[in-house]
Amino acid sequence: MKRRDFMKKGSAVVATSVVGSTLVASCGGGDTTAPDTTTGGTGAGTGANPAPTTPDPVATPAPVPDAPATTPAALVEQTFYITEGEHEMMDATGVGTIVPFRSFNVADVPDTINVPGKAIIVNQGDTVEITVVNRLQSVHNFTISRLVNDKNVVIADTGVIPAGETRLVSFTANVPGTYRYEDATIVNNMKINSMVGMHGGFAVMPLDANSGNPLNDQLTVGSRKFVQQLFWVFNDVDPNFNNAIINGTASSAFTPQYFTMNGLSGRPPAPLNGSPASSPGYADPTLDSMHDPRSMLVGALGDRALVRCINFGMAKHSMHIHANHFEWLTTDGDMVDGMMDADPVQTTKDVIPLNGKGGICDVIYPFDAPPDAWPIFNEATVQLAKDEGRKIAYPMHFHDEMTQSAKGGSYLFGLMTDVFYEPKPKA
Repeated sequence: MKRRDFMKKGSAVVATSVVGSTLVASCGGGDTTAPDTTTGGTGAGTGANPAPTTPDPVATPAPVPDAPATTPAALVEQTFYITEGEHEMMDATGVGTIVPFRSFNVADVPDTINVPGKAIIVNQGDTVEITVVNRLQSVHNFTISRLVNDKNVVIADTGVIPAGETRLVSFTANVPGTYRYEDATIVNNMKINSMVGMHGGFAVMPLDANSGNPLNDQLTVGSRKFVQQLFWVFNDVDPNFNNAIINGTASSAFTPQYFTMNGLSGRPPAPLNGSPASSPGYADPTLDSMHDPRSMLVGALGDRALVRCINFGMAKHSMHIHANHFEWLTTDGDMVDGMMDADPVQTTKDVIPLNGKGGICDVIYPFDAPPDAWPIFNEATVQLAKDEGRKIAYPMHFHDEMTQSAKGGSYLFGLMTDVFYEPKPKA
């Protein structure tokens, strides 16, 4: 599909969720447009059934993070195994490209990968012990860091981990916030192993200053509250670069062909350029970023979700949300002016910049009724959709065009996910 056609048909795009049909409002006519009311669930009114999903034999999504302890000063232990494996990246031809990756794997299983690695959430004051086992024949390391006042602050570092050896790093999580972990080896001014998959998210939850108990609903003490949190870990993928690095050939050439969110890209439901009725892997939560539970935002009216965004790719991006605007809290460790205000108006944005090379930002998505939506959007609207077997959803995608495609032209195979509205739980 050409970009011009993609943009013209954007408002008609419909995706199917794991449990039913989805209503999607998409870019082009305004962010508060009511969801598309088509119910076929297979895209642009085609009525075709999704093709069987294609299993991926080696790449497995990282597990969701464990909930932090409810008491302070706990001991948190995690073991990672440095592994190599492959993942099939898809485009509009319907023929995937097998791409090699390296990862911090949670299972000691050869030829398997978790890209990104498992996210870790701890409480301020916890003792964290991370064991890293290098199952490869190459030298690696493991670091946890973030930017503070434009300087990289490292809070954990194993040092060099020779081939076949193990290292343990132990530290106290003192400062709340969002961090990245990665193999920080730099060659040709690039973190080559981080770029080929050795990365993940780490977070420290704050303690209440009076009681000393963990606060599970704030990014930092006094900031606006949320009821759920998740990580969006982004990356740019060049198969040729990955092959060169993993084969031991230093490379400075990097031309990304795929853009991922928590290791996955979109798999569209509609026929594109002669591809099958739906792309292989469509609606498979282990292959399709629009159906990946680690990436989708799912909530009821009144809910609020904290999203910890980390960009391990080389390029700076512009993150765009539909239905409601993000409440922008931090960028690279710096608080956004107004983030502590009770009224989020000063920090409310529909497009958030996200720096490359490990850039971090924290945002809250409010599950409010989209303003100016028609038909009127309320609890009855959401309940009616559920009763009729439909899902109300709005997209999240990036506004820099290259990220919305694969191989420079396969639109809808890029970096995107959905925001789903569910009815409030019945009392």
